[in-house]
Amino acid sequence: MPRVSDEYLTERQDQILEAAVRRFAVGGFHATSMADIIAESGLSAGSVYRYYKSKDELIAAIITRLLGQFHGRLTEMSAEAVTPSEVIEGILGVSLHAFNSGQRNYARLPPQI
Repeated sequence: MPRVSDEYLTERQDQILEAAVRRFAVGGFHATSMADIIAESGLSAGSVYRYYKSKDELIAAIITRLLGQFHGRLTEMSAEAVTPSEVIEGILGVSLHAFNSGQRNYARLPPQI
């Protein structure tokens, strides 16, 4: 069996993550099923489960991606926030930043996280 390239594997992971982000942005984490994500991705169930064994793994991968993208703002927020309302304000700030930078689906996820 021919070996696929690392680039191909990364592209499939990204395809699945982006499909999950779109579905989670619309339906939320709890209302979105793996079947919804599989349908959105356009891949087979076996392909999706090859990369992510569960919805929890997908959520963890999305959180990791979000933390990487918004690390600077999250660091500022954690250093500045001292009250619960300031933490909520910081989370909304991260969402606004994502929205303004063209990542509208990602903007809907921090409040859920």
